[in-house]
Amino acid sequence: MKIFKRIILIVSAVVLLLSLQLSVAAESFTHIDEADSTTSNVISRDAYNATLKFRASDLGLEDSFEGINDIYCADNGEIYLLGGESSKITVLNNDYTLNRVITVTDEQGEEVSFTDAKGIYVVDGLIYLCDTQNSQILILDAAGKVKDRWTAPESSLIPEGFVFQPTTIEKDPDGYFYVLSFGCFYGALTYSPEGEFIGFYGSNRVKATALDTLSYLWDLITSNDAKKSVSAKTLPYSFVDFCFDKDGYMITCTGNTSGTGTGQISKISPGGSVILFQKKKDGKFVTSESVNFLENKIIKRFNSGRLQNIAAITVDDNGFMYALENTYGLIYVYDEECNLITAFGGGIGKGEQLGLFQKPTSIALNGDDVLVADSEAASVTVFKPTEYGTLLKKAQVCYLDGDYDDAESLWNEVLALDRGNQLAYRGLAMASYNDGDYNKALKYARTGMDYNVYDLAYQQLFKSFIADHFIWFFTAAIAIIAVAVVLVVKLSKRDTPLIKNVKLRTALKSSVHPFMAFEDIKNKNLGSIVIAIVITVLFYLSKVLETTASGFLFTDVSQRNYNTLFTLAQTVGLILLWSVVNWLVCTLFEGKGRFNEVFVASAYSLIPLVLYNFVRVITSHFLPLSGRAFMDALYILVLIYTFYLLSIAIMSTHEFTFPKFLLTSVVTLFGMLLVIFIVFMIIVLLQQFWNFFHSIYLELAFR
Repeated sequence: MKIFKRIILIVSAVVLLLSLQLSVAAESFTHIDEADSTTSNVISRDAYNATLKFRASDLGLEDSFEGINDIYCADNGEIYLLGGESSKITVLNNDYTLNRVITVTDEQGEEVSFTDAKGIYVVDGLIYLCDTQNSQILILDAAGKVKDRWTAPESSLIPEGFVFQPTTIEKDPDGYFYVLSFGCFYGALTYSPEGEFIGFYGSNRVKATALDTLSYLWDLITSNDAKKSVSAKTLPYSFVDFCFDKDGYMITCTGNTSGTGTGQISKISPGGSVILFQKKKDGKFVTSESVNFLENKIIKRFNSGRLQNIAAITVDDNGFMYALENTYGLIYVYDEECNLITAFGGGIGKGEQLGLFQKPTSIALNGDDVLVADSEAASVTVFKPTEYGTLLKKAQVCYLDGDYDDAESLWNEVLALDRGNQLAYRGLAMASYNDGDYNKALKYARTGMDYNVYDLAYQQLFKSFIADHFIWFFTAAIAIIAVAVVLVVKLSKRDTPLIKNVKLRTALKSSVHPFMAFEDIKNKNLGSIVIAIVITVLFYLSKVLETTASGFLFTDVSQRNYNTLFTLAQTVGLILLWSVVNWLVCTLFEGKGRFNEVFVASAYSLIPLVLYNFVRVITSHFLPLSGRAFMDALYILVLIYTFYLLSIAIMSTHEFTFPKFLLTSVVTLFGMLLVIFIVFMIIVLLQQFWNFFHSIYLELAFR
């Protein structure tokens, strides 16, 4: 008994030490020093700087740009600004000086009003103007004279009640025109090169979960007229903007996709399927429909949080996508593999400082310059790439094209400017792997969190290590097998058991012979509260080590923002809560078990899970990334077996049948949720009381 108490004291001290060491705050950027592997905070360099902000008055114009809705940079270098106080189109030169102002006139020479027109597009000497409020597209010559009008198409493909409100128009390399209509969830309207409507293209898909499918089937079975009259149909989110890349593929953006949603940016093939992919850390690719291109948490500004919303998108010749988010005025830059290159802008508010906005509405590219229109500030802001931004994009282009050797020198230049750039470390990891320097590749891949290159380099080193030391591994394996055989033979001939402590022997036997072991615990009082406590503490330690000491390929949580107190609540706290609530519930159902018996039985059931956690920590340092799928499958089997042991343990403890065990377990889970809710409410109330008394104290202190 004394030795067990000593073990508990030692383990508790280790738990406390780990909790103090690992309960640290998260860092936004982490740099690992090459000399001593220490970490420190670093600030990423700006990839773009705002260099110019101009209004109509700066160009010598009387009318304001207030209400500006769109910018388009034509192939001839001219920049077209749509919107403002008057129905006119402002044309700028490539250096942002005034070229001319276009007044739109009809066939009779009378001025045409297009207040709040949303989109403009210039190609082949013609100007296409999306006159949204008047439900038409005006086709103008260079002087602004109306040559043609496209109104709502008359076709059997147009659904009943469709309202034509064009917001964006663009032409693909094959000469087909695509038009977005406000609120249209069918996709883009498609027109032939001759201007004939031929159908809809693209559209988002409605995401359905398994629960949605079951709900749909239930509605089919129980459907009636009254139910149909109040039913609502889920519709896909509509596109808010699109553009075409150099290969002629349509890139679309969707605005608010509810909460921290996914699939805000997409690339569509001619067949209508999504062809924009992101590589996950297991090496598999997923479509952009499951990628969140915005913040993972709702941003809070001025103590309030608003959902982000992508308003516009454009793409350059290298495939970099520039998405304008107009809730907080941020511009996100992504490459063709959905890697975030940089983000800049922001600061929604008064928007008086250079680079800040009040209500950004449109984004365009003038060479390397990024132009953003602000409708409320009545201005256009020009962002130019910095030396760092130019190097970063150039290096990433080489990396995506497979020119790892050419990219290596560029990545080194990037790191000279920003030692915390993960893309640079990933690029150097691939370059080192390509050169056969696997140790260096491991180092760079670990810093850049590139699991795929790390796995490839690790496998090469592991194969080389096994080949060089095969004779020693073979000899050791033969020796271990021989020793194991001898031990098994000797133990089989022993009359006395190897473990003399009958309670410890019963605990170990519970995972192999559960019925016999738990019957002995109940009827012969062979359960030990001390052993149960040790198992519980080991369960907690195994979960901590699984997170903090697993191999790089098996680590999901950063040690820098990991808090063991949460693990303590998820392990020790959960077991204690289950034991207390189950004992109370089963007492009402005439259960025969006491609290200490429930706790002992529950803890003994966790032995396979504890062993699995320790085995996973050890094997994670040897298995490749592909072995993770095997370990995950094994984990599911261990969970099933743990539930099997728990069911036998609780049935034996309370002398229940299996149906009664299931019923009391459901009630127990409900009771646990109720307790958690009550504790949460108490914590919230205590925080409110604390804030109340703290505010009173501050008021008295400053009076």
